[in-house]
Amino acid sequence: MFNFDDSKKSVDRAIYKKNLEYLMRSYLEIPEDVHVLIQELNCMEADCPPKETIFAVFPENQTPFQFRLHKALEDITEYDLQQLFSDHPKARKART
Repeated sequence: MFNFDDSKKSVDRAIYKKNLEYLMRSYLEIPEDVHVLIQELNCMEADCPPKETIFAVFPENQTPFQFRLHKALEDITEYDLQQLFSDHPKARKART
């Protein structure tokens, strides 16, 4: 049986994930042709929140790199991303 509420939640989540990808690409100046992955996982480490989100970048002919945020995907804010990416050498200065 098809549940419209589940379908809407899935679409909203996909749009939210796409927005996070846009912000990630913007802060780290990642071109569109570079593969990125944003994935929410169950955190299995002791003293860890139940969900964590991985932001991975796979540049061609370079070593992939990733960031971890111990939050569920839909709990992540733009400020969280600014803080997460602020120490990365390619990160732009946070907007004021």
